[in-house]
Amino acid sequence: MLVNIKKIRGPILKFLYYIAPMFTALVILISVVNYYHVSKVIITDKIIESSKRLPQDSMLFELRNIDLLGSVYTDEKQLIDGANGLLSGNMKFLGYPNMMVNMPFNSNDLGKGPPEFQLTIASLSVPKILLQAYQITGREEFYIASRNIILAFAEYDRKTWIPKGLFLNDHAIASRIPVLADFWRIYRKRLDYEKHTAKNILEFVARSGKLLSKRSCFTFSSNHGIMQNLSLLHLCLTFPTIPDIDYYKQIAINRLYDQMKFYVNNEGVVLEHSAGYHQWGIQLVSIAFRYLTLLDEAIPNELICKYGKMLDFYAYLRRPDGSLPMFGDTGSGSDGIGPFVTNTNRYNIGEILEHKKDWKPKLKCSLFPIAGYSIWWDGLDNWSDIQKMSQTICLWSYYPGHAHKHADEMSVILWAAGQTWWTNVGYRSYGTERLDAISWDGSNAPHIEREPFNSRRETNLIYYGCSDNMRFIELSRTLKQCHILGRQILFYKPNIWIIVDYAIGNGKDNIIKTWTTSHNIAINEGYTKNSYILKSEKSTSLTSFFLGSNDMSLELLKGSVSPSYSIVVKQPFEDSYSIVIWSLNSIESTRFINSPSILHWENPEIWEIAFNVPLTLATGIDNIHICRNGHSVYTKSDEGKIKSEKLLLISSPNVSMEKESIHNSYRIMSKEFPQTRIPQIKERLKSIYLLLLFTFIIQEIFFLIYKKKINKYYFKIRILSIICWISLGLFWLLIIC
Repeated sequence: MLVNIKKIRGPILKFLYYIAPMFTALVILISVVNYYHVSKVIITDKIIESSKRLPQDSMLFELRNIDLLGSVYTDEKQLIDGANGLLSGNMKFLGYPNMMVNMPFNSNDLGKGPPEFQLTIASLSVPKILLQAYQITGREEFYIASRNIILAFAEYDRKTWIPKGLFLNDHAIASRIPVLADFWRIYRKRLDYEKHTAKNILEFVARSGKLLSKRSCFTFSSNHGIMQNLSLLHLCLTFPTIPDIDYYKQIAINRLYDQMKFYVNNEGVVLEHSAGYHQWGIQLVSIAFRYLTLLDEAIPNELICKYGKMLDFYAYLRRPDGSLPMFGDTGSGSDGIGPFVTNTNRYNIGEILEHKKDWKPKLKCSLFPIAGYSIWWDGLDNWSDIQKMSQTICLWSYYPGHAHKHADEMSVILWAAGQTWWTNVGYRSYGTERLDAISWDGSNAPHIEREPFNSRRETNLIYYGCSDNMRFIELSRTLKQCHILGRQILFYKPNIWIIVDYAIGNGKDNIIKTWTTSHNIAINEGYTKNSYILKSEKSTSLTSFFLGSNDMSLELLKGSVSPSYSIVVKQPFEDSYSIVIWSLNSIESTRFINSPSILHWENPEIWEIAFNVPLTLATGIDNIHICRNGHSVYTKSDEGKIKSEKLLLISSPNVSMEKESIHNSYRIMSKEFPQTRIPQIKERLKSIYLLLLFTFIIQEIFFLIYKKKINKYYFKIRILSIICWISLGLFWLLIIC
């Protein structure tokens, strides 16, 4: 029987009209589901029984305080008060006073609130706090609430294909394993133990292990990948009878060693552009060392050497009050405890984790040219008296692809007399404030007006020098068409800082510098033109003078998000320069009598600044000159009452090979673990389907009108639309996934 092609062409095409868009929608859905899919987990009775015995309680007890979320430490009373609030779903204790959650668990809570809140919920922080409160008080309601939340999470994990919020976020999964391990330590010994419940818990753990080890889910480029590996090692130690445990151990160690080639450089600096994330990196590496020791793995000598330098760099960053300089994603809080550390002995083992008490820096001047940091301390002999100390940080670190980068190269941060005076914005929530924080205006770095935060760029160290009374550093950044922005920072002991900014070229744009104060600083106009007096709550003040070439303008602003003040300096680009001078006015410091002045400016390597200061009642006033001439910076005085000094400048070392080695290690891992866009697409899945539906409706309206009004080539255009829909689906599979 012959088939009439013309008769069946219409029905077939109509079928394809609707199948093609459905194919594209289905491809998108399947790609998201497949990203989080893991094979079925089989937990046998034998595994359950052996997990009741292994490991020993001593192992679980030692690891009970391991925290991969970075939670805030608190005392027992605060913890118990918070746990009482959590029984009714009050999240105030965890830093969210206006947020409530359903108890024991409702999946709607996963998708509400800011990302930080979603991560807190998905990381099992609520049952963790309840479990800690139970161990302190013995109150059963805390334990029962914690158990019910964990079991509800396990049920949701088992049944859900596309989870809400950050439920299957890499950080959330990694943080859950220590919580589940501590719960299992308690549950396996209880009288109300049930095999069915035990199986649910162990299945939850096993599925988490599969996700943590899954190649496509591995976030190699940041500390999230480190945490994924540590969580797998924690799982190996606390659930040693789970299926595939040897595979988890080996893949975690291999990935960890590969990451350490670019996560921490040979100077001991965590290359995540943040003081806070260097501190976090120390805790992660300390935990890694202890895990390796408990797994009978020797720690490589190279990592032990890096670890010692990590502690040294952290000591240079950390102030006596426990605060850190706010560059990158670093908060403004103070941590009096510091990170967990471990001692490593001659047998390359990591000892039990503890908190280190003494973080006094070893050197007054430290330079990290590969990482891109210079840190100056003054008054280290007065470590117990912060009123006599200062810390100056200059940074130019930028490793593309590494995490937490802000546009802040060449910025300078000043802490003196126990007070932060000039700072960068630091950490801001991953919401509306985020873009402002990571932009150039979130730091005091010189930049072009409206320059994007992710512009392609490289900043170089040019000169540096250090003596008993003077420290100097010069940095420069090359822009398009060989235009150059440069900054020189000079500290003259005991209380004077000079920042020289310059531009080389004839660009038409404006140069912007946004000098931002700490939140607890009051600021008023000074007694001379273009000067300001910063007043701290500690009765100390800092006078700032702004000098520069023609057409320099100043604007004093107050932040809308925080109470910090900012002074915005704007200049035309063409061969401009500006000089900012800070004088700390404490009881023992000298004060300027008049405004400083620029006596001579020839170019960035030849200039002279003068200012007069009172000495003592007997010696009167002297005029001090600070001069730059090529490879030297020197001082002189008109009256000869102050000893002249000269600082010879040293050219930057060549660090290109070391930096290229880091970049190459990063590139190798990026090829092995290519990052997909699925985690971001998951959050936008509803919007994607609405867009597809809208496109399909518009298409059908178009064809309906076209067929009635024109009709020519109708079927050919229809076939073209089918090809476009199928091509979109194939593009998604090949490119997006």
